[in-house]
Amino acid sequence: MIMFMSEGCCGRHKHTHAQAGTEEKHMMGRVSRTGQQFSGRFLRERITSSRTNKTAQQSESSRLVCVRNCTANMATSEEMVLYYDEVSPPVRSVLMTIAALGLKDRVKLEYIDLFGVEHLKEYFLKVNPLHTIPVLRHGDLTLTDSHAILMYLCDTFAPAGHDLAIPDTLTRAKVFNRLCFNNGFLFQREAAVLTKVFRREITDPSTHLKPIEETIDALEIYLKESRYTALDHLSVADFSIVATVSTLSFLIPITADRWPRVHEWFEEMQTVPWYAENRVGLEKLRGIFNKLTKA
Repeated sequence: MIMFMSEGCCGRHKHTHAQAGTEEKHMMGRVSRTGQQFSGRFLRERITSSRTNKTAQQSESSRLVCVRNCTANMATSEEMVLYYDEVSPPVRSVLMTIAALGLKDRVKLEYIDLFGVEHLKEYFLKVNPLHTIPVLRHGDLTLTDSHAILMYLCDTFAPAGHDLAIPDTLTRAKVFNRLCFNNGFLFQREAAVLTKVFRREITDPSTHLKPIEETIDALEIYLKESRYTALDHLSVADFSIVATVSTLSFLIPITADRWPRVHEWFEEMQTVPWYAENRVGLEKLRGIFNKLTKA
C-alpha cells in the first residue's frame, strides 16, 4: 500500500504533507472497508459452497441408499425356483436354509429325479450344463452350487441379528472356510464311495473309508475350536456339513468314543427344528443304499 500511495504522489497533483496524510487515512479506511467486504464475501461464498457440497453429499448418500433398497426390493420380490431331489445332501442343506429363513412360501420346487437320470435330460441341461442339483433361479440369476446358494440366501434374506446373517468379513471368512471344507473334502470323499455303491461297482464299502475318516478327524478338531462348525452359533456351514455327515453315517457310525465333539454336535443338530428338511431325503436315500449293499 505504501508503494501504491507513493506512486500516486509522484503523478499529476501536488499535495502538502498534511493533505497527503489525510488522504492516506481516507484511502486506508476505504481499503480496510474493501478488505472487510472482500473477506465477508469470501467467507459467505465458502459457507455457501460448503453447504452446497454437504447437500450434494447427502443427496448422493440418499441416492445410494435408495439404489440399495430398490435392489433389495427387487431381489426379495421375485419368485425363486429350486431344482431339487431331496436325496442329494447339497439339496438338503439348501432346504434347511430355506426353512430356517422362512422362505418356503417364496420358493417354487421343481423336482429332478436323480435316480431316474432326469438331470441328464435336454431341458435340464439348458438350466445347468453341468447336470447337477441343486440349482436356484432368482430373476436373472442362476446359481448351480449349493454353497453359493447358501451364501446368497443369507446375504439376501437373513435379517440383522438372525443366526444365519453374515454381518462382517470375519464371520463371512469363517463360514466360507467351512463351506469350502465340506465342498472340497468331506462331501467329495463321501460322494466318491457312495457313487460306486449306487453304480453297483461295490457292495461292501468298508475298505474305502479311510479318506472319509480322515476328514471326520479334521472336523473333530474344528469342533473343539467352536461350539458349531464355523462359529459359536448356528450357521449355514452347519446345514451343509450335517447334510453330508448324516449321509456318511450310512458308511461310518459317528461314535462318541472316537469323535466325541462330532458326535455331540451331530446329536444337537438333529434337535434343530429345520433338521426335518434333512430327514425326509436322508431316509429315502438310506433305503436305496441298504438295498444295494445287501444285494
